[in-house]
Amino acid sequence: MSTITADIVSGITVLEECPVVITVIYSGDESHKVTETTDIVYSDQQDVSFDETPCISRDVKNNTCTAKFVVTANSGAGDFTIIFSMDNTTDPDAKLEIAFHLIDKNGFSHAAFEPIIIGDSLIKDLSPAEDDEQPSKFFNGSLLVNMYAQSKTNDPLPYFQIPLVTDKPVRIFEDDRDQLTTEILPFIIENGNYQYYINTNSRGYVALRVFPKKFKGNYSVHMFTKLPYLLRNASSSILFITEDIVPNLPAPNIEELVGDKLTPQIGNSSTGFHVIIPSYAGANLQDQIFLVIREDSEETQSQSAVISNMNQFDMPFISVPYASIPNIGDNELYYYAADTMGNVTISSALYFYLTRSVPNQPPEIRRTLAAPRIFTHKGQIELGQRGKINLVKILDGGLDAHIAVGKKNGIDVDSVINVRLYVSGVVNDIPSSKIYSLEPHTVTADEVAAGEAIILLGQAPFTGVDSYDDGPGLVYITYSVRIKNSKIWFGLIDTVPPGG
Repeated sequence: MSTITADIVSGITVLEECPVVITVIYSGDESHKVTETTDIVYSDQQDVSFDETPCISRDVKNNTCTAKFVVTANSGAGDFTIIFSMDNTTDPDAKLEIAFHLIDKNGFSHAAFEPIIIGDSLIKDLSPAEDDEQPSKFFNGSLLVNMYAQSKTNDPLPYFQIPLVTDKPVRIFEDDRDQLTTEILPFIIENGNYQYYINTNSRGYVALRVFPKKFKGNYSVHMFTKLPYLLRNASSSILFITEDIVPNLPAPNIEELVGDKLTPQIGNSSTGFHVIIPSYAGANLQDQIFLVIREDSEETQSQSAVISNMNQFDMPFISVPYASIPNIGDNELYYYAADTMGNVTISSALYFYLTRSVPNQPPEIRRTLAAPRIFTHKGQIELGQRGKINLVKILDGGLDAHIAVGKKNGIDVDSVINVRLYVSGVVNDIPSSKIYSLEPHTVTADEVAAGEAIILLGQAPFTGVDSYDDGPGLVYITYSVRIKNSKIWFGLIDTVPPGG
């Protein structure tokens, strides 16, 4: 039996004057054969325009025909329906009807559509997949990017197509949680302009895995969404490292360094230090700087910055939280520099010794989401604000965070929850303060129906944390969803038994 299908569904939401790319695929059968003259046609619509020449390919051997149409609804067009069909010679009965729901230029949220990068934006993979092979989300380095299409009332726009643009070629796959879908190829390929058309699901959401192109080597990427009335840059700069390079830039410096010792001030008045980037040959405005802290073989991406004024060189201008240093003791600090053409160079390393840690606290920012509720994993006993965490309470599974979800809580299906733990105390007789970022949690329909998502915090972050000399250790737990942040759960911790 012959079929005619499309990569979008009937009922798609479109924005006036925003082009939509539709891929229509026809598969013939024994009675209906694709030839070199086979054509896919469409019904004309008032106030709706098509690119004059669709991209069409005919695979006579496999009896398939594929056409890409660019459809643009003019201002004030209203809802409409397009019927795609085959030419009368090939298959006069093959038809596909797609309904379009139109919103005007004031009908969408300007706070949505941002490509939100979850986790690190500096991806280092010295064994990337070949460009003609399927990469692995588990073994190859990649970015996780979430995008949301929302109306002006912050309701999801179902099946909305988001134009995503990069200035360098990348490989994009839809992340179906357990596996990757077919690769999404750019529809427009120009120097400095690679346009991908990304379809969201019924809840206006899509998760993407972005991999580097191996042939490009090391390069930076500028990513943004491009609607007729809105440009939204990705939440952070992107850098792909796929080849080892020899350091040829001068090492950074730290303003607070005394000799090779970095000693945080006592108290919470200063939670960070300031990095100095020396002027280097070939430096230009808009160069991007990516800081990396290394302890033994463990590398941690720190801050990134853009050179907007040449006077920033040789001055302390990048503030780095002490929390980004993996451990007390010996560490290295270096940086990558990427110019506007995407060329990447690396600096020599600055060796320094962190003498002690600083108690970390969540930043003072606007917090609108409800604070998480914290329970023991075993027994599900709630620990209220200023709850005390001891060894007995974390045995057999640690702690769980219960987070209120659902539309009234501002967290719907497919929302991604990012939980952070701030744990400070004494570990092995040494003051310690660490920030733990858990794996992002995607909210399910079952969780929305239940009204809460339960995220396992585990036992490890809380194990072996002793009191300070003058009182118990401190724990702060927060989460974020897109650009919204939660209120803070605060507790006290001492999980070392007496005499332990």
